[in-house]
Amino acid sequence: MTLESTDKERLLQQFKNYLNEPGQEWDENDSGSPLTTDLYSLFVELAGLKNEVKIESRQFKEALDQFQAAMTPLQSGYEALQTTIAQQRSHIESEHKETLRPLLLELLELRDRMAAGEEIANRKERSFFSRFCQKEKQLLTAVNEGVAMSARRLDQILAAHQVKPFVSVGQFLDPVRMRATETVSDPDIPHGEVTAELRKGYLWNNELLRFAEVIVNK
Repeated sequence: MTLESTDKERLLQQFKNYLNEPGQEWDENDSGSPLTTDLYSLFVELAGLKNEVKIESRQFKEALDQFQAAMTPLQSGYEALQTTIAQQRSHIESEHKETLRPLLLELLELRDRMAAGEEIANRKERSFFSRFCQKEKQLLTAVNEGVAMSARRLDQILAAHQVKPFVSVGQFLDPVRMRATETVSDPDIPHGEVTAELRKGYLWNNELLRFAEVIVNK
């Protein structure tokens, strides 16, 4: 069936009024004619779809606002938790270092004593009878080997904790890492150069653990 131009205009005007006022009921008999075309059904479906889209959009926006409102304190709480964890980790690491530092210093003192014992044993002159006493010779050799093994084991323990000696001899005096306990006068050596170490200095994780006690040319 073909629609007349007047019928088309009247139908379009009715649909326009309906769209402008969604709450208005659609009066199928308001057209004044018993027109029941596919075009009429399409207009009705489109009008209903428009209202549903508006309602769903409003509901989605409300849900999104609620989600954002809930996420804001959650995000703040997460950031505060991360900050607290970082502070606690730093505090634990600091306490660990302060607890371990005295122990490492004691191990360094023990290492110094071992080194001094090795040096004395190497310089010690054997007695006249030791030339004829094989047992004394074997005893001294065994003691020296035992001290050397203990010293190597101690060095491994220190290295495992990132404790390492630094070089002082031949360097200019560094007041941050070295302490001058004695001086010498040698015109062939630059002023301020370290000529010998009285006690080695050590670093711990690239930070100063113990000063080096040195002799400086002046």
